[in-house]
Amino acid sequence: MEMDSEMRKRARAAVRGVLEAADFEVEELEGPLDLYASKGDECLIVQCSDDPEEILEFDRRNYRLRGDQGDFSCRKLLFTLSGGVQVRNCITWGISEFSEIAGRAVVAEVTGERLDLNLEASSRAGVPYAGPEATGPVARHLPPKIDQKRAVAVAGIEGTPIFRYIPYWEYSASCAGRREYKGKSIDFSCERRGFINAINGRSEMLNTDGAQSSALREGAELMPPKISKEEAMDRIKGAIIEEQTQKVRFRQEKGDAIFYEEKIFRPEPGEVKVELELLHVPVWTVRGKKIVEVNGITGEILEEPMDEGVEVY
Repeated sequence: MEMDSEMRKRARAAVRGVLEAADFEVEELEGPLDLYASKGDECLIVQCSDDPEEILEFDRRNYRLRGDQGDFSCRKLLFTLSGGVQVRNCITWGISEFSEIAGRAVVAEVTGERLDLNLEASSRAGVPYAGPEATGPVARHLPPKIDQKRAVAVAGIEGTPIFRYIPYWEYSASCAGRREYKGKSIDFSCERRGFINAINGRSEMLNTDGAQSSALREGAELMPPKISKEEAMDRIKGAIIEEQTQKVRFRQEKGDAIFYEEKIFRPEPGEVKVELELLHVPVWTVRGKKIVEVNGITGEILEEPMDEGVEVY
């Protein structure tokens, strides 16, 4: 059975119904893509296809959502009737998977409940690849999902692949303070969570699902932080203090004259609390005529290299 245009249209509608039953907001996309679904900060790109070239391109390409809360990778869902398709970076629904999920969606509609859609459980691409045995040092890390062959293909160059773990400072921070001045109350209150690349200092957002403290892959290079815990803490505190700094204007009347006073208020370093924990992210570094680095979880080419002075295309 092959998916023609009419069958693809019906497949698109069926997948849309399942996602909407799971509280996703769904809209149609132009071909060769089919649907875009979002829920909170989670986004999903859907393709319904049996075409090998379409599937290969869909599996290879990265999709990102940029919003007020940062830059997020969109997950990819492939619905296909082709039993022989092999992908590495997509959640895959075939006939058997979709039959079970669609059945639960119908039951959820009848009972008026929300469909509990576990995308991880239905993902043949979302499991860590079978690589060398994890007998290295113990560290908190994200397990890799991209193997060497796939990383070299994504890099698009001939070269030697090196598997490394890149350190990130994962932080949670809060600020609580208040000033009273001439009858006005100035409040400093915020909570922040994020990640600082401990090599280049870049702030990023990461999905920490699956993070674990266990042995690393044997032979992998564990890169030490170039940015110390103290430096990372100072950066975070400084950023929050700058963010919470307020310029307040006060108005006063004296006789027929009106005076304005401007005063700057900022929280004290002691009013900003920061907790830091080191997290290691797997990266494939492919060294050839140039150096290309590939995220070992998403399969995306890193925009900024971990090696100083090397340009990444």
